[in-house]
Amino acid sequence: MTVLGKRGYGKTTFANAIIEQVKGKKPIIIFDVLGEYEGDYIFTNHDDFVNFGIDNGIKNKIYVTRFDSDDDNIDLFNTLANLNGLYIVIEESDMFCKPSFIEPDFASIIKYGRHNNLNYLAISRRAAEIHKHVIAQSHYAVSFRQSLPLDVDTLVKFGFSEEIKTLQVFEYEMIEI
Repeated sequence: MTVLGKRGYGKTTFANAIIEQVKGKKPIIIFDVLGEYEGDYIFTNHDDFVNFGIDNGIKNKIYVTRFDSDDDNIDLFNTLANLNGLYIVIEESDMFCKPSFIEPDFASIIKYGRHNNLNYLAISRRAAEIHKHVIAQSHYAVSFRQSLPLDVDTLVKFGFSEEIKTLQVFEYEMIEI
């Protein structure tokens, strides 16, 4: 699933509602670059996450990563791409992809993760600032209000209506991809 929209319109609230639905059913790994999420365990670097997983196993808990290092985030994508049965939340997904580039292990999760029962929730403000595969490989895409013409045009091409320009706070449009 991909969730898009302007700041303050409900993306994180929506994501937390999804997390509540998944909680206890499978492990949830959250790339929390803004420090907005709570979890059972919080990690500040990749090595601590991996060592914890080796020592304790990955259970149906919420694991929040707040890495300062871009390399740690990239390493985490590599680690997760090789696991099974996870729900991965990528806040500010535009930090890990651009319209013309996507981190290879992020791309692997998006394109082939379903074969390993890896589900993802990618969150970003700007539809035009993320790689098209992030939206195209989602089962569902959700848009809160969009106002920039390039973002609206990008989403209309995927099947959203022009009404995404007039949505109010906490209103959204959802489409099946």
